[in-house]
Amino acid sequence: FAVAVLDNAASTPDLVQEILFYDRYGLFVDANHPLAHTGGPVGIEELAKYCWLFSTDAVSLRDSLSALAHSQGVEPRNTVIDSNSVVFLVSTLIGSDFVGMLSMDSVEDAVIAGKVVEVVLDPAQWSRVALAAVERPIGFLRRADTTLSPVALALRDEIRTRSEEHTSELQSHHD
Repeated sequence: FAVAVLDNAASTPDLVQEILFYDRYGLFVDANHPLAHTGGPVGIEELAKYCWLFSTDAVSLRDSLSALAHSQGVEPRNTVIDSNSVVFLVSTLIGSDFVGMLSMDSVEDAVIAGKVVEVVLDPAQWSRVALAAVERPIGFLRRADTTLSPVALALRDEIRTRSEEHTSELQSHHD
């Protein structure tokens, strides 16, 4: 089995999937970034003042935010970093003035460590881009014509338990 994004697996009868959790995209900045200290939601006008970095999976969110900025008569900065390396993106975000469009799963450790904070876009503006920030199911994926060995079953059960504990822990921090 594999632990993977399950976006395209649902329509494949040769595969069995089990969702562990849903990952979501958000807007993140360094803990010392000026937008980290606004005390509330920010507008696209503020976001557009900074360079953006994003994971390749977040292109639709970046495009939607760019379109939102243009609709407000604002031109986003030309400097952007697009990468499929989560390690590169998070390490670049920390200590910089970039605004990151990343999945919560990719920045979670940095958020817990207090190095990165989530920025909330003005709700009226977020409603115009929210569809581009779709949550993605993360879970187990395996071939339908196989059975898991006892070791694989134990590993799967341990991952499931840890995922449930972690999700509960994150929920209690969020509440």
